[in-house]
Amino acid sequence: MFTYLLQVSLFWGLFALLYNLLLRRETFFRANRFYLLGTLAAGLLMPLTYGLAPAIGLGPDAFPAYLPEFTIVLQQVGHSADNWSGIQYLAWIYGIGSAFTAMRMLWGVFRIARLIRQSPAEQLPVGGVLLRTPAAVVPFSFFHWIFVPTDFDNRPDDKNMLLHELAHVRAWHSVDVLLLEILCIVFWFHPLAHWYRRSLRTVHEYQADAAASDQTTRKQYVLLLLRQTQPQLALSFANHFSNRPSSNGC
Repeated sequence: MFTYLLQVSLFWGLFALLYNLLLRRETFFRANRFYLLGTLAAGLLMPLTYGLAPAIGLGPDAFPAYLPEFTIVLQQVGHSADNWSGIQYLAWIYGIGSAFTAMRMLWGVFRIARLIRQSPAEQLPVGGVLLRTPAAVVPFSFFHWIFVPTDFDNRPDDKNMLLHELAHVRAWHSVDVLLLEILCIVFWFHPLAHWYRRSLRTVHEYQADAAASDQTTRKQYVLLLLRQTQPQLALSFANHFSNRPSSNGC
């Protein structure tokens, strides 16, 4: 298992390096999105597909016998006991970390589900379901639900923000986000898993910005971005309009 994780890390690290050197500053956001998703999956599968990771399990040849049989048995027993203690310790740490990360995600899902039940819904003719809630300072989306403040109207700023969230909905960005949240439950300890999550969210925002700005003037849209603040309801897997990517793309 350690060898598999090492190989996954090497593949992810190589793909991340190539992305930062060649693609991060490019404006082909859709291509960047599929590159990140594709290399994320490739890093997980390539060690298994090409047989780079050794088979898990102990066979009769797991411990080569170069010493007398009696000495080998005693050393194996003591060594196995020490390893089992260490493995148990690491398993507990891993389980606690995964449980904490999973509970955090489930709590967010519960909050989203509660808002969906409590908020009046309006089917939009252009797609998506509009939900008005005081929990939203600025619009955010999750799958086809778009959460907006209760005073949301057809003002120019509101229209532009709605276009941004509709771009998230039409591109199914929430599928990517949810998959990355699940991945980070399994690989909560791995910095490159979190790098993939951050990078993909940044690409999502650029992609939505590009789609929304095509339907309004660039000047109006830039001024709108500058006026926005972080929303009070910060859910890690919801697409927040004001979750702007930084200048360095991370």
